[in-house]
Amino acid sequence: RKRAYKIAVILRDKEKDFWDLVKRGINQAEAEHAEIGIKIERFIVNGIDEKEQIEVIKSVIADQYDGLAIVPMLSKNVQKILSQAVKEGIKVLLFNTRIECAKTCYVGEDAFQSGRTAGRMMSLLAKIEGRYLVVSQGQGMNYGLDQRYQGFRQVIEADRPDLKCIGFIDGEGDYGKVYRMVSDFLSREKADAIYTTNAVVEVVAKAAVEHGVAKQIKIIGHDALPSTLKYLRKGVIDLLIDQEPQRQGYLAIDK
Repeated sequence: RKRAYKIAVILRDKEKDFWDLVKRGINQAEAEHAEIGIKIERFIVNGIDEKEQIEVIKSVIADQYDGLAIVPMLSKNVQKILSQAVKEGIKVLLFNTRIECAKTCYVGEDAFQSGRTAGRMMSLLAKIEGRYLVVSQGQGMNYGLDQRYQGFRQVIEADRPDLKCIGFIDGEGDYGKVYRMVSDFLSREKADAIYTTNAVVEVVAKAAVEHGVAKQIKIIGHDALPSTLKYLRKGVIDLLIDQEPQRQGYLAIDK
């Protein structure tokens, strides 16, 4: 039809290693589809700033983009504005994080099943009547993290009722805060296992090493990134569940 197609991509600004891989996949798809007139505009927003994400979506609607690939926040207001985008004729693709709203499709992991996998692994690794800590990041605003945790809990409660949860730490998107909170916790409490819902497992592993308890704690987390894999190779992290961020970025444009 001899015209360019504009696609907006809305990404988060946290977890640089993870989103760098997503961007690599986006760049790959952009290069492969350049000859058919695909133009991509990237928007980087604060992962827990509802107002900022909504304002960017509004600008995408106003500028009449053909498509929107977005990592959405868990927010009724975001759901509402995305549904409006669909009504305006914009193809809306959710990736990495699924929420209930009008959309064309979703690209990403099944977060609930990913959490169940973590729960099964914890069931196998944790000692009898062990004590475990859960560490998350801004969970109340992230549907995927909530689903991982729910899947994890479902398996643990069914298969290992002997395990005791001794704490839940939520860093609200601040890795430095998580490190300080975990470090403080380990200085006061004895944990046999730690489950983390995302790549914050990196700073959990760092805290375990610095407190000299890495060999005594089973650590399970998500996202096989350069920053987390180094601790896996050293045996500090016992298990990582990957979600193929580069492929997610590629498919978000390809679809």
